[in-house]
Amino acid sequence: MLYYLITGLSLGLSSGLSPGPLFALVIYQTLNYGSKEGVKVAITPLITDIPIILFSYFIINLFASSRIMYGILSLSGGLFIAWLAYESFKMKEIKTVNMPRSQSVRKGVITNLLNPAPYMFWITVGIPTVLKGYTTSIVHALLFVVPFYMCLVGSKITLAVLVGRSGKVNPRILRYINIVLGIVLAALAVKFIYDGIGYFR
Repeated sequence: MLYYLITGLSLGLSSGLSPGPLFALVIYQTLNYGSKEGVKVAITPLITDIPIILFSYFIINLFASSRIMYGILSLSGGLFIAWLAYESFKMKEIKTVNMPRSQSVRKGVITNLLNPAPYMFWITVGIPTVLKGYTTSIVHALLFVVPFYMCLVGSKITLAVLVGRSGKVNPRILRYINIVLGIVLAALAVKFIYDGIGYFR
C-alpha cells in the first residue's frame, strides 16, 4: 500500500515540477496575465488526461493476456522513469514561448494533448500501476492516482501563486527539489525494471 502512495506522490511531484511545455506555459501565463491564468493552465491535466488515459487503457487492453507484453511495458516504464530522473538531475533552463493572448485553458489543453510525455507515462507506467494495484483492491489503485494528481496539479498551482507574488522563479530552490525527486525516481526506475525482468521468468 505504501508503495502506491510513494509512487503516486513522487511521480506527481516530478511531473508537476520538471521543466516542460506545460510547466513553461504556467510560468508564462502567470508572468503575463497573473496567477489566475497560471492556475487555469495548471488544472488542464484534469481535462486532457481523461482521453489520454482511455486511449492508453485501450492500447494496453489489446495485450492484457500477455506476460511478455507486461514485461516490455514494465521495462519501458522503468526506462521512462529513468529518463525523468536524468531530466531532474540535469534540469535545463526554463524557457517560455511567446503567446500574446490569454486563452489559458485552451493553450493548456492543446499543449498537453500534443505533448507525447503524458501518453508515454500512462501507457508504460500509469495504467500498469493502476491495474496492478486494482488486482489487490481499488484502494491501492486510488492511493496511486489521487496523490499523483494532487501533486501534479497542486505543485503547478503553487508554482503559479508563488511566481505571481514574486514575479520570478527561484532556479536554485527548483534545482534542489529536482535533485531529490531525481533520486526517488531513480529508485522507482530500478523497481520497474526489476519487475519487468520478472515477467520474462
